Amino acid sequence: MQVCDFYRSSGTFRIDYAKRPPITTSHPPFKDLNNAVFPLDCRCLITEGGQTTQFMLGASCKSEFVYTDRGVWTDPCADMLIVLSESEFMTIKSYAHHGIEVPLHPISLGMQPKRQAGETSSAFDRVDIDIRLVEGRELHSDEAIVEAGLARKPLVSRTEWTADNGIHVLIEYPVRVWNYNERENRYQVDTGPVLIPNFSRAHTRTIETFERAFVAHNCPHWAEFIVNVPTRINNEIVVDHYSEPRRLDDVTNRMIEVLG
Repeated sequence: MQVCDFYRSSGTFRIDYAKRPPITTSHPPFKDLNNAVFPLDCRCLITEGGQTTQFMLGASCKSEFVYTDRGVWTDPCADMLIVLSESEFMTIKSYAHHGIEVPLHPISLGMQPKRQAGETSSAFDRVDIDIRLVEGRELHSDEAIVEAGLARKPLVSRTEWTADNGIHVLIEYPVRVWNYNERENRYQVDTGPVLIPNFSRAHTRTIETFERAFVAHNCPHWAEFIVNVPTRINNEIVVDHYSEPRRLDDVTNRMIEVLG
């Protein structure tokens, strides 16, 4: 079987003010051309009506002024990430708390949404998703998984299920953090972030259903997620935090040793 080589795969979005002013930025550019490159945290395959669409979760970064000599970080500074398919994008920006807002540039575009989605052609000059596939070997027993841990083998995991609405979901992600016990041949994955669709969320595009989560599992049949959601700290402050647990009891988890 083939799996994503997350350590060699990446995504790129290109902004070229000479061709198309972007609709996602919050300040004027220092240069009119930029290619932003990011590693991938997860890929998600959504199959509906016999058609499969691949989505990517890019690693998060911080909001910045690109190509300046000093004062790189914006104030306020946001945690920023992007979700991409070949034709759609969604950016997610999180500030220190939900009371912070910044305008888009130019200001005529209004305030910057926390979650901004649309066609990639409307926001970027070009988008490239460079998925490197390599051979993998599925590990079919706890003993084999523990042996891979003892040998420090690179691992990828897949979790897949069919939602109540009939849509099939497969998420694939690098196993960056996990636990194993060679005395009793037990293991447990605790890694992320990954994409998890929430089809009850109001949306016009599938990409808008995605939320970020960390995933845990220690057998092939269930998975528990801790989802990043607005989380109330007190009467005044709401922050984005991994605080909402969700359990799926009818899934298939696979642990895969990366061979390539």
